Amino acid sequence: EALEEKLLCPFHYFGTADPVDISSDRFWRNGRYDDRELEKIYTGDHALARQRFDIIHATLTRYEPNLEGIKGIGFCVTIKHARYMADMFTARGIASAAFVSDADSRECGAMMADLKSGRLVFLFTVDKLSEGVDVPEINTVLFLRPTRSLTVFLQQLGRGLRHAPGKDCLTVLDFVGQTHRKYRADLRLKALLPRHRYAIDREVEHHFPHLPAGCSIQFDRIFRGYVLENIRNNLRNLAVQVPERL
Repeated sequence: EALEEKLLCPFHYFGTADPVDISSDRFWRNGRYDDRELEKIYTGDHALARQRFDIIHATLTRYEPNLEGIKGIGFCVTIKHARYMADMFTARGIASAAFVSDADSRECGAMMADLKSGRLVFLFTVDKLSEGVDVPEINTVLFLRPTRSLTVFLQQLGRGLRHAPGKDCLTVLDFVGQTHRKYRADLRLKALLPRHRYAIDREVEHHFPHLPAGCSIQFDRIFRGYVLENIRNNLRNLAVQVPERL
């Protein structure tokens, strides 16, 4: 409703296939993803972590070829992951820092000032920027981990939805593809759509025709396949669907 009333900035949401397969049970524990297992596969010198980073970097430069003026946040799984991403981006010439909970308030203030001034392009964080931070200039958000909590997902997305001078839209890049069967991709997508819409699998198939004006969601072919498979598996799961309908 806020988007339709133009109280929030429209978003352009791009889903890109993640080369890391996190669908196996080793990544799932106690009804959620195991952060430590995700950290192992998302960071380090092994080939898969570097391949994932290369795809993230290539996707960013494809959708944002001119990094001047970018003020972005990347949401990571752990502090180690945030530092890894900040180091890798900086090594590629994209000035970045890890905005994490073990940094003191003075450091955090300096990093935020550097982001606003353009000395930093990205801040990588875990949940520290999910709420209570008001930086309307943020115009790019990277989802670098699967977020189980719908509330946290909306808080993170909301960091970039404030209007600011010269800001036409929020660019959202989502790199979570091959998810566990119990992960609910449909809940995230439903939250971005109005109440009057197609069934969520049809929305994906028809490229989201019911989004608020100015907003768009685009998935690459492989990413769309992952999302549809996840949605349809959950729609067939009566143990999930019946209590929700009731």
